Amino acid sequence: MHALIWLLVPLGAFLWRLRGGLLNDLTGQANWMGCNDTVVRLIWSLGMAGVFWLFRMLPLWHAGLLAAALFAGTTIIGWFGAALLPARWRDVLLLSLSGTLRIAFVAVALLSPWPLFAGVLCGPVYWLAAKLPSPQPWMFWGEWFFGATIGASLCLVS
Repeated sequence: MHALIWLLVPLGAFLWRLRGGLLNDLTGQANWMGCNDTVVRLIWSLGMAGVFWLFRMLPLWHAGLLAAALFAGTTIIGWFGAALLPARWRDVLLLSLSGTLRIAFVAVALLSPWPLFAGVLCGPVYWLAAKLPSPQPWMFWGEWFFGATIGASLCLVS
């Protein structure tokens, strides 16, 4: 059962992309079926915390704390004006700063430094992903890869 924790990698990729506008891209509608920013951020937070809780056998209050930390990271911290398809080092650094601050809530909730590595890698991940072709809107690779990175960092906590 412990090996199943690695499902957080593809789940993290999917849910982070969902949080970033996947439904809008697939449906061509903003806020499809009422799925606004708050709703998709809740789906991200509860989905990741729920799976982490399921495979780590955490007390329910700790899973709630993790969900709150994941949600806070997506609502309190912004991108600081960085381009999500970074072409300049300034954008890469701002993305890493944003990622680190976003994920710091999770690191504190889990009392682990591993999530901070995902935050630091945010800029390089988005930068490398921007080099890949993305002919379809849903193929915003930076979000897919950064979500997978967050999922992997949660796996390392366990």
